[in-house]
Amino acid sequence: MSFFHRIKIIVLSVTITAFFILNIASASAEPIRVAIVPFEIHAAEDLSFLQEGIFDMLSSRITWDEKVTVVDEDEISKALESHKVIYNENQARELGTAVAADYVLYGSLTVFGDSVSMDAKMVDVTAQKPTMPFYKQTKGMADVIPKIDTFASDINEKVFLRGIAVASAVAVPVVATTAAPDAYAHPDKLTIEKEPVTSPFVPVIVAEEADPAKADIAGTSFVKIEEEQALGGDFWKSRDFDERFCGISSGDIDKDGKIETVVLTNKMLYIFRGEQGKFFKVVEFDINRNKRPVGIDVADINQNGFPEIFVTCLNSQRNRMSSFILEYDGNSLQTVSDKTPWYYRVARGVDQSLILLGQKQRGDDPYLSEFVTLTWSGNDYNEASSLIKSNRINLLGATLGDARNDITNTIVAFDSSSKLNLIDPEKGSEYWKGSERYGSSIRYFTDQSGTETRITYLPMRTLIIDIDGDGKNEVVVVKKKEMAKNLLDQFRWFTDSKIVLLNWNGLGLKESRETQEISGNMSDFVVADFDNDGKDELVATVIIKEGDLIGTTPKSTIVSYDL
Repeated sequence: MSFFHRIKIIVLSVTITAFFILNIASASAEPIRVAIVPFEIHAAEDLSFLQEGIFDMLSSRITWDEKVTVVDEDEISKALESHKVIYNENQARELGTAVAADYVLYGSLTVFGDSVSMDAKMVDVTAQKPTMPFYKQTKGMADVIPKIDTFASDINEKVFLRGIAVASAVAVPVVATTAAPDAYAHPDKLTIEKEPVTSPFVPVIVAEEADPAKADIAGTSFVKIEEEQALGGDFWKSRDFDERFCGISSGDIDKDGKIETVVLTNKMLYIFRGEQGKFFKVVEFDINRNKRPVGIDVADINQNGFPEIFVTCLNSQRNRMSSFILEYDGNSLQTVSDKTPWYYRVARGVDQSLILLGQKQRGDDPYLSEFVTLTWSGNDYNEASSLIKSNRINLLGATLGDARNDITNTIVAFDSSSKLNLIDPEKGSEYWKGSERYGSSIRYFTDQSGTETRITYLPMRTLIIDIDGDGKNEVVVVKKKEMAKNLLDQFRWFTDSKIVLLNWNGLGLKESRETQEISGNMSDFVVADFDNDGKDELVATVIIKEGDLIGTTPKSTIVSYDL
């Protein structure tokens, strides 16, 4: 973008700002009406009392004598009788029209352990102005009240230009350089460049700032189960995304020495980077609408220096495999293989080498077929050797490594009942089978038999890693609370999740440490240096709202635990 082009943009922006301010002044006889919808509360405990407090505080702080008024709470409640919760901008505009409001503010408050975040959107009922997002995060409930103050101040400043003088708006600033705008800024302050870029690995959208004090926090996010201590460490949470996150992995995708975080949704693949206290999106890739993603891994299996992205997918009917593999070629993401018949999972063996595992779908049961190792040969990934014959396990919930700390490879995998199995890959025999349910997910395979459709749920990831730095490997799994399930196991709804560390004690795997329970359905996790600070974190995707009902929008977030 040229120097003069930037000057034109600045002058145009200033002119629009001044015009908007003058319009507010001229319209002072008829104050702007704002409808504040009671915030949704996502928390393990009942915090519904906060709805009233948030409404009262925002109402008092947004109200501006003769300029901005807030619609009465009773009037809002009456208008909400048709749909109790506002899920999207269209519903917000319908509500705004019903109560004769100019703007509608709706959002949520989410509690993850000691971390509290507020997400909101201010919607122009006429749709003439873009919807403005607002986000605040705090540690501990004690800081919620001060954050609501700053939350309201942001709204006043960015929507109503409160506190911005007209004189300063009409003054044209002197531009000293032609440097690009701060691409690491908050989304509300980000200037989006329209010029094409030479590489996709540049920041285009900021996800959310990391806690600046994060690097100085000591301790761990895991606590010994038998001691029943409070959560000792810290974690960071991104803003909420209006999508359902179903997978996460990481790697240096563009070979620049920085780790990227790859996040999988039902429709998109996003690549984020955390660096210098910021977490921003650098690339997005559209997934074919005929594919249903169920898993993701990143590893340089073909040894060309660029890690491949292995995306396990079902077809649109969810009854056959249709996976694909991506790789960065120095300029963009390219499809290496498509419509492959494999479930993929990358494991790290006893010698720390990366191994690509594969399982083909045979018949109508995703827990039946054998595990194999895959290697790059010719121009594709082909079967190298058989690892284990059919043993009623699925590869998405399996891994290989030194799970028993005896310097031998062991397969750890979930069976169809979400029970852990330890299997000797040499003999194919079972070392041990657990009784607890872990690794349950909402991803599923379908089998159409006659007029009935049978659903078989697929398992979550498990890892073998020395996560607490004590010199011994742990098996890392996710444990969830399930709210509802019918007799045919055709419906799942998880309300709370936590990560659990399991240790081999000579007889079996025993729970040793766990994170604090969080509200939502944890869908996947990875251990990596996601913020490029030289230390590994445990990073997880959490579905806050499934969005299965008609007219509802899914919501997901990313959580990073310090180790």
